[in-house]
Amino acid sequence: LNLVGFAFTFVIGTSWGMRYYKPEFFPTVEPFLILSVLFYVAIAILYSLRRPLELRDYVDGTLVFGTPIIAFGLQAALVHDTEYGLAYSAYGLGAFYLLVTFILIRLTRATMRMLSEAFLSLGMIFATMAIPLALDGRWSAAVWAVEGAGVFWIGIRQQRRLMAWFGMALQLGAGWLFAMDLLHYEARWPVLNSFYFGTLLLAAAAGFIAYQMHRRPDAAGEQVQELGVVFLVWAVGWWLFGGVMELHQHVHLIVNRVVAGIVFLAFSAALFETVGSRLAWPLLRAFCLGLLPLLYFSLLVQAVITNHAFAHNGWLAWGLALATWYAVLYRRDRVQLVPSSNYWHAVALWLLGILATWEINWGVGRWVQGGADWKIVAWGLVPTAFLALATHGARFLAWPLRAKRAAYLTAGAIPFALTVLIWTVAASLERAGAPAPLPYVPVLNPLDLTTALALLAVVTWLMALRAQAVPAYLASRDAARWTVAAVVFVWMNAMLFRSLHHYAGIPYGFQDMYDSVLAQAAVSLFWTVIGLVLMVFATRHGQRMVWITGATLLGVVVAKLFVVDLSNTGTVARIVTFIGVGALLLLVGYLSPVPPRHGRDQEDEKQAGETT
Repeated sequence: LNLVGFAFTFVIGTSWGMRYYKPEFFPTVEPFLILSVLFYVAIAILYSLRRPLELRDYVDGTLVFGTPIIAFGLQAALVHDTEYGLAYSAYGLGAFYLLVTFILIRLTRATMRMLSEAFLSLGMIFATMAIPLALDGRWSAAVWAVEGAGVFWIGIRQQRRLMAWFGMALQLGAGWLFAMDLLHYEARWPVLNSFYFGTLLLAAAAGFIAYQMHRRPDAAGEQVQELGVVFLVWAVGWWLFGGVMELHQHVHLIVNRVVAGIVFLAFSAALFETVGSRLAWPLLRAFCLGLLPLLYFSLLVQAVITNHAFAHNGWLAWGLALATWYAVLYRRDRVQLVPSSNYWHAVALWLLGILATWEINWGVGRWVQGGADWKIVAWGLVPTAFLALATHGARFLAWPLRAKRAAYLTAGAIPFALTVLIWTVAASLERAGAPAPLPYVPVLNPLDLTTALALLAVVTWLMALRAQAVPAYLASRDAARWTVAAVVFVWMNAMLFRSLHHYAGIPYGFQDMYDSVLAQAAVSLFWTVIGLVLMVFATRHGQRMVWITGATLLGVVVAKLFVVDLSNTGTVARIVTFIGVGALLLLVGYLSPVPPRHGRDQEDEKQAGETT
């Protein structure tokens, strides 16, 4: 009987409205529609007082859900020409169902539980529908997001899984609705605009849901809890997207955008770390570690668009960013809740080195007027300083250099050591030495002094690795020693060639030096002296492999005398070369007999033979 009455009421009402309704009839038609809704809602409530509601029953389901759906459709036809009429109608219907839900909950009847939950869902749905009908897309999305967070919170508190899922669905709907309105993005005021506030509310709502999943894992359920990471990523994504769009809209120069972006990233990392530590939320704290790769990306962008990183107040932005990063690492190391990985320290040191090298090189090129060597020196001097800092800084700084000494001595120092060695070889091969306005003096010139400091830094670093018994170094110390020795040999020859270039006028190039009789003679004598020194040193310290190396170098000199120098017949340089080399060879035979085989030397000689 109730179902028949329901059908006749709305079918007859709809038929009459389609044929006879006019806008002037609204004051008399609207009360009848409201009365019909109240009538059938009351019937559902009265029946639930006597027995539990069965939504799968076609009578109960039709009366509970059919009444608001059909009534709202008829209401839409009544108010379609009224501004915000449908929004007010949806809001009023939602408020009505929420009020009824509150009353039913107060009755605390067991038979009313299912009906109250159904009415609560209807109230939330119609209240949600009112938002986009009344507001633009951005505000609608923001309110949906906040509402979804509230619905999710109620759902997990009352163990209502369906309600929790509805709250999460509202988050996704809010994001979609916000994205649809991006084409109309226009913000006249920075920060104080609907777009940025919308992104903040989206981020806050998603973050709230993610935190509730973290805080109440049992209430959220296993399936819901696994989505906590997704919603936290969603929240952080909206936070960063809103900030980047604000910078794009209100900061006009791209250089200034990058600088402001660095400040924004530093602030975001500090916020994630602070809030995450206060809430004991390790997952949120982990997001602040994303600051370092984003700083690398920012540095790359600056390298493309500007000549130095500190331009346009970049010094302030980088200072804040690096201070924030090390504050995060210090907090993690001190509290020990989430200890910072050693690699984060090492990678941060690389960033500092790159930044310092770029800036100092730019400053030298701008402020030091003179030869080209000054800029080249900057490329080698700064990595040398950082290598020395990683090696000896633990004596002066308890944190982070002493606390993380292993990280700085290995992963932190290796790139600087490789850079120093590569720079030494490149500078030796390419630079003839131009320290103007200073005169060129062998060894005592900026390029050679910097090279000497660089090689000294590498040697002391290798000694520190040996003292710390670093396994990787102990396994490859022979390769490291011979690599450094080869670089030193290249540098010493470069000093010889630069001296010949400045004092004998020989062009600094391979072919010119090869064709020069004086250069060939100097090289022969110089290599013989080096071989003599190596062999004498090896004899006195029992280093058989070093003695063999010196002897091999002397053999190369002898071969060079007959292949290259002998072609320079009739020259004084040829005569001097043969006499000088011969005298040195006699001296070698007297001063440095071959050391005996024992221990380490036997192993080294065996390995050298296998390699050969």
